[in-house]
Parts: sequence; structure tokens; C-alpha cells
Amino acid sequence: MKVFYNNIHPYPSSTRKDILKEKIAHPIIILLLIAGAVGTAWAVSSFGVTGGVLILIGILALPIVAIILMYPKIGIIISLVAAHLIMWMSRLGVNFPL
Repeated sequence: MKVFYNNIHPYPSSTRKDILKEKIAHPIIILLLIAGAVGTAWAVSSFGVTGGVLILIGILALPIVAIILMYPKIGIIISLVAAHLIMWMSRLGVNFPL
């Protein structure tokens, strides 16, 4: 059985190229990406690993909050797993802020 990997993407390759040309190559988007890179570099150089971890948490937190709000079943599962992990960390004796 042959698997066609080109059918995985929701858009054909020509549409993806058009999206890259029209939306991401816009000067304002390029300036925002450069500003984000400079801001990330500054935070990591100023605050060290803590700054990098906080930026990663911020990047990951937005989609997780959106998923929790849009899909309540998944939100309940994420909340239960998070509660379980927090209690597991406290049982191990890790000083975890509650």
C-alpha cells in the first residue's frame, strides 16, 4: 500500500508558497520577527536560563489556554493531569509553589 505524503497538508504546495510570499514576507511581519528574536536574545542574556524558560512557558501557555477554553473536555483532562502532577511533585518533597 502506497502512502502519499503530499495529501497530509491541508493546502497544496502552491498555496503554501503563496501564504509565505504574501503574509510572512510582509515588512511589518519581518520587523516583528526580528524584534521578537532580539527581545528573546536580550531576555536570555540578561536573565540566563530563567529568562529562556519563562519565554518558553509563555509561548506554550497561549495555545494551551486557547485549547482549554475552546474544547472543555480537553480542558478538564489537562486540569486533572496538571493537578495530578502538582500533587506528585509535592509527594516527592519538591518545594513546588502552590
